[in-house]
Amino acid sequence: GAEFGTMSGSVASAYEKIVKYLRVGQEEKDCAELHEIYEAIENQMRIVYSQSIIKYAFKLDKAIAAGTASAFSDDQAEGQALYRVIAGDIHYKDNDSAKKATAMFNALFDVRSAPTAHNKYTYGHYCASISHLKRILRLTDAQLGTYYEATAAGVTCDPSSVEFHTIVGSYYPSSTSDESDFDGTFAGAFADAVAMSQNIAHISAEISSFTTDWSDITSDYTESYKKWTEDSPTISNEWTRLVGTPLTSVDPTSTAAAAASPSPISTYLDAAVAAASTSANRDAAKEMIEKTLWDATLYHGSLNFLNRAQNYEDGFCVTSSSTRSAETKLAWDIGAALIIGDGYHSILGRANKRGAEFGTMSGSVASAYEKIVKYLRVGQEEKDCAELHEIYEAIENQMRIVYSQSIIKYAFKLDKAIAAGTASAFSDDQAEGQALYRVIAGDIHYKDNDSAKKATAMFNALFDVRSAPTAHNKYTYGHYCASISHLKRILRLTDAQLGTYYEATAAGVTCDPSSVEFHTIVGSYYPSSTSDESDFDGTFAGAFADAVAMSQNIAHISAEISSFTTDWSDITSDYTESYKKWTEDSPTISNEWTRLVGTPLTSVDPTSTAAAAASPSPISTYLDAAVAAASTSANRDAAKEMIEKTLWDATLYHGSLNFLNRAQNYEDGFCVTSSSTRSAETKLAWDIGAALIIGDGYHSILGRANKRGAEFGTM
Repeated sequence: GAEFGTMSGSVASAYEKIVKYLRVGQEEKDCAELHEIYEAIENQMRIVYSQSIIKYAFKLDKAIAAGTASAFSDDQAEGQALYRVIAGDIHYKDNDSAKKATAMFNALFDVRSAPTAHNKYTYGHYCASISHLKRILRLTDAQLGTYYEATAAGVTCDPSSVEFHTIVGSYYPSSTSDESDFDGTFAGAFADAVAMSQNIAHISAEISSFTTDWSDITSDYTESYKKWTEDSPTISNEWTRLVGTPLTSVDPTSTAAAAASPSPISTYLDAAVAAASTSANRDAAKEMIEKTLWDATLYHGSLNFLNRAQNYEDGFCVTSSSTRSAETKLAWDIGAALIIGDGYHSILGRANKRGAEFGTMSGSVASAYEKIVKYLRVGQEEKDCAELHEIYEAIENQMRIVYSQSIIKYAFKLDKAIAAGTASAFSDDQAEGQALYRVIAGDIHYKDNDSAKKATAMFNALFDVRSAPTAHNKYTYGHYCASISHLKRILRLTDAQLGTYYEATAAGVTCDPSSVEFHTIVGSYYPSSTSDESDFDGTFAGAFADAVAMSQNIAHISAEISSFTTDWSDITSDYTESYKKWTEDSPTISNEWTRLVGTPLTSVDPTSTAAAAASPSPISTYLDAAVAAASTSANRDAAKEMIEKTLWDATLYHGSLNFLNRAQNYEDGFCVTSSSTRSAETKLAWDIGAALIIGDGYHSILGRANKRGAEFGTM
């Protein structure tokens, strides 16, 4: 009584009641009434020995968590002896045909071997003991009290006693361990879910200072995280998808292709821990580890339990007009605990970070954060399993937004590094992007109706830490724009849900043609393609943004070559990086380009006497010769003209025709004649061609047209 707070003044409540019933029994002359008094005395004694079982279950769980549990310990022996006092009652009064309570207590108190965690949960025996004893012996929380060491350690097994604070109000669990069919299998799971944010905060602080002893991370994962994913006794479709998704190796010495793993998190963590052993890769490896333990664990752990809550096929969720099943209530609260946590080291914390970066805030809170909490509360009240499934899907959708934003963020950062020439293998940005992509990689792979799975292939290549990323399909912000395109198409997300990454806004990068206006002397041109179209072409995502930037690029080159005397190789590099994609490396070509490739043209080399000849790369051949000619002062001014007009005019002419040709190409199915609409391929290709022609109105074909018009009187 003193240990469990069940005192009545200075005496235990059970003590007082036993004595009282003994006295009442002395006077009772009715045998039936005396039987009831006998039962009451027995019930009070059962409370005493139930408290004893619970006490030693806690002590052994504490030893298991500390790694000090051993066979034939005093606590195990005391617990065994006191459990055996009422073992017969527990076994025979249990209406569970599997007799799980007897099996658990026998295993826990078996002095022949050290006890191990019950169903992986840290205080699994303690919480399950309370659950089983209340269910079997018809005891209440008030009768049992709470073991004082558990109170001191902040361990709670009763969800209804916890309040989760969020920016948009509190979430109060609706499950309670008082329910007669409370699930002893998951007793302890709620307490562990509540503790996850604290665990993640500890790991985050720990890995920031680690240089050695990385094996501790693997141990932590096995002890505290694996139970929610690879060892979870309940799994969702999302976890099953991740297990079947091909993912790249993290081992810098491996050249293996992307492959699926039955234990995708363990495999990844083991490789990240190995990578962290070398100083060169350590910072990147730390990002992989932190984001995996934090994000992947909470995402999949929460969905595993929310999925169980709405699972009517296996009988956990039961549609009713008045109540929800105990299994549904507990599983929903465990999922909620993993999502909410402390509000920072949790999915909600990640949601708020992304909301601020993508402009998807609702006041001072991210829209996804607000909606997730709202749906969790709504789910608490839903008694129809079909409706609960829809709420589950809505929560999952909001979480996908958060991790889609994360993928887009790091795609932009890596594209920026590629453009600046600073991209490298095992960079922090590549590692963070990889870890956050892997959270929803399974959804992306399995929901993609593209048989080639181009999205999975692109993300695996972009975030493959073994090698430095390169431009996607040659376009400067190709990964960034294609990420948006793929994620919107596959996960059915919208621009409003995703927002725009603030660094992209600051850099003036746009992937949505419909948001741009081209000003000309004769009025504006408004693109008609939009990245919201369901079949928006991820291959050319980024092409429009690059086309918009071409006039600025040409202006830069024109200014640059006017002052150049040396270092002409920079011109060749600029062509390869920003111009070649429109002509010699273009993934779509016109008849005009094919004709140019087959046309004999004279050499620019002043020492050559060769006859005019065709070239498979007519612009590269011409530029290389012009750059060589520019190295001598006598030919430099002429060579500058060749270079400028080639980069400006030849690139824009053939680049625009390549895309305009694609827009009207019905033979390959891009253009589809219709009385009401045009294909997305046609609209996008036409707008890319228009962007190359119009540009800024000066460093463009239109600018050249106005110059010639003035000279030829065709104004």
